[in-house]
Amino acid sequence: MSITSYLSELESIKKELDRLSKLTKDLKDKKNTLEERIQEYLLKNNMETGIKFRGKLITVKEDTKRKTKKKREKKQHTTEVLQKYGIRNASKLVDEILEAQRGYEVEINKLNIK
Repeated sequence: MSITSYLSELESIKKELDRLSKLTKDLKDKKNTLEERIQEYLLKNNMETGIKFRGKLITVKEDTKRKTKKKREKKQHTTEVLQKYGIRNASKLVDEILEAQRGYEVEINKLNIK
């Protein structure tokens, strides 16, 4: 294969990935909308036991979920916890811990297309 065929194939693959990414996003949005509507219907009609559909039981379950903290919030709360237990230089220690959690820097070659 020649370099031009490689570039053409790369370009077509990127376009296909972009198309699939957009399609996936649209489908996820539609799925979430439908799930919300089904939940509203079940709650509105007091159907705690749920409904059967094609051999599957559809119910609404109350659950909890933890929200992800922003980096600044994580740093602040971690510093506060360390200070609470009497650790001196807590903010410096937090910075070192966060840096240690990052991976090693490795040099790579990256194709730049403009």
